[in-house]
Amino acid sequence: MINSIPPSCMNTWAIATTTYRVRHSIKITDATQLSQKRLYVYIKTSEINSTEFVKTGETSLTTCGPQLFPTQCLNKWVSVTFKSGGAIWFWPTGIQNDPVVGTIAGGWINTEYYDYIDYVECPKPLTGTWKTDFGTMTLSQSGYLVTGTYTYHNGTLKGILSHNTLTGRWNDTSVEGKFIFEFSPDRNSFTGMYGKGESEPSNSNPWRGTRVS
Repeated sequence: MINSIPPSCMNTWAIATTTYRVRHSIKITDATQLSQKRLYVYIKTSEINSTEFVKTGETSLTTCGPQLFPTQCLNKWVSVTFKSGGAIWFWPTGIQNDPVVGTIAGGWINTEYYDYIDYVECPKPLTGTWKTDFGTMTLSQSGYLVTGTYTYHNGTLKGILSHNTLTGRWNDTSVEGKFIFEFSPDRNSFTGMYGKGESEPSNSNPWRGTRVS
């Protein structure tokens, strides 16, 4: 049974292993009910083969259908079978699109049926203050979404983080454009570049930074 979740590993993808040796991707977003053996997580629908539920008054499982999590299969215990084999019980509350991994389903799992979680990575969040080519930058990270401000021309930026690569758009009082930042493995520095308007980021327009806090 899972008894603790490292704070730095919240909101990051990991691999969970159940007591029946079923392995699947998982992203934990709410551990406030861990003492009650519950975690709110997201799972990737691309890994799922089928979903089934038990109708009221019946004992056999009924398929949820090709949509995997239609209305009749939300807010109840559903048997989720993975393409890699094996199944888990999952209490889905809804689905949404993740800009990086595609469609994901959010819901509750019972930690009593899980042995451990292998954290693929628990990287340091980008949230903090950075010294950059365009002045002091302040970043805030929430999941894959990163927003920020920088002092040059009262600039702002917004991007999507994939592993250690942040791509998005910047904007200041005079112009806007695209950017791409490549962060070091320890996430204490980055090298990047930018473009103006709809032009792609170019090496001739460098944008570098180091973490201050």
